[in-house]
Amino acid sequence: MFVDPNTTDLEFYEDAMNYVVAFGITGIINFRLTALQTYLVQRATFRMTQTLEHLFPTSVFSQEAGWHDRHSSMGEIYLKKYMPPAEATKKAKEFRYPPKEQMFRLLMCRVKEKEIQNHSRKKMQMLISVQWRKVFNNN
Repeated sequence: MFVDPNTTDLEFYEDAMNYVVAFGITGIINFRLTALQTYLVQRATFRMTQTLEHLFPTSVFSQEAGWHDRHSSMGEIYLKKYMPPAEATKKAKEFRYPPKEQMFRLLMCRVKEKEIQNHSRKKMQMLISVQWRKVFNNN
């Protein structure tokens, strides 16, 4: 850093850095913020990072990457909290069934697989018998 300790108040900069760190942590940990509060937190942290980048030649990491993750998780929480379960599952693309229905669907799939296997065996037997008939009829 190019800060002259004789002419600058270092305690001010330390307080500013602590404020940014504390502000960022509260924004990340507290998921119960309203939309307006999250917007204000984001704008404040963005302005603080701009100011610190302007004051110090060292680069301050931008927090925009974390904002997108937080917004997507907040959207999922909102869907689960305020929408009816059927709509929320459609939006979240999760289709879950009760255990009885899961077992029924699993058994029906197995029954269909067995039917397909039996059907293919019968079909193969018919094809073999037809081919054998052709062989015997030609001779």
